[in-house]
Amino acid sequence: RHTRYWRDWSSDVCSSDLLPGDVSYSQRATIDGTINGDGVALDTSSATATFLDRHVGPGKQVDVSGLTLSGDDASNYELTSNVFTTSANITPAPLNVSGLSAQDRNYNGTTDVAINGLADSYLDGVVSADNAQITLSKPLTLTGSINSPNADYYQVTLDGTFSINASGDSQVTDYTLIQPQLYVYINQAPLRVEGVTLSKPLVKTYDGNQYFDPSGITFTYTYKDGYGTYFGEDPGIYIDSIQADSAHAGSRNATIYFDGLDNGNYYLDTASFDTTATISPKDATIQISSPSDKTYGSEITFAGKIGRAHV
Repeated sequence: RHTRYWRDWSSDVCSSDLLPGDVSYSQRATIDGTINGDGVALDTSSATATFLDRHVGPGKQVDVSGLTLSGDDASNYELTSNVFTTSANITPAPLNVSGLSAQDRNYNGTTDVAINGLADSYLDGVVSADNAQITLSKPLTLTGSINSPNADYYQVTLDGTFSINASGDSQVTDYTLIQPQLYVYINQAPLRVEGVTLSKPLVKTYDGNQYFDPSGITFTYTYKDGYGTYFGEDPGIYIDSIQADSAHAGSRNATIYFDGLDNGNYYLDTASFDTTATISPKDATIQISSPSDKTYGSEITFAGKIGRAHV
């Protein structure tokens, strides 16, 4: 017999489904036969309610005992019986499989997901009376999949299922096993561009700034091993800007800055590439105004300018 101490018999409690071993009280207890105005009440402090067994089922018999009377006039009354029978439901207890996790990863063009923790997975929610008798049955292997290969957050579909076994007086039907629900992040994959070849040399005439116009310049490139795209996908990389290490004329070191990535499955891990460039001197035209007349043996003087600089 499975006993639980009586709880708040004198209050209204709605009938409800219970976990194994619990009791629901579907009515208010009252005392019949008392005289109006007498100080007498039903004392439930020592009452107990007992199922015939501890297993799941609807409308299970519950025996209630230990009811007494209290109050100033309680001695004027005697309960015809302090034991009666009612009924309550015991519903399955939920069990969860704990210890599993889906392994987050970078985008790789597939929908496969690795699952960790199968060997150490365990049941969470087994009642103490069943601890040694309700066990978890696991698949031999466990992998997962998602419904899209793209970088995002997903619920994982597992390719195996779990079940429970019971021994002794435990019963599988006392529980509802909830299959694991796992989630995974598919992160953007890094791209590392190298081996950049430009369609033409970086050459310009001195203009007072360090920047080169990237328009009209095409390029080819390769990826560092392990940092490229999958299945020939085009990430849409383009040259955003080109900057020399100085604005002055001469052979210069220059940096090409990339941007783009129309495909949301990647990010640029290296967004620049170092190369060389040439800034040619700008032609300067000298303009000389007519010189002044001079006396024999004296110096001739004149004024002029180079661009806007007066001489």
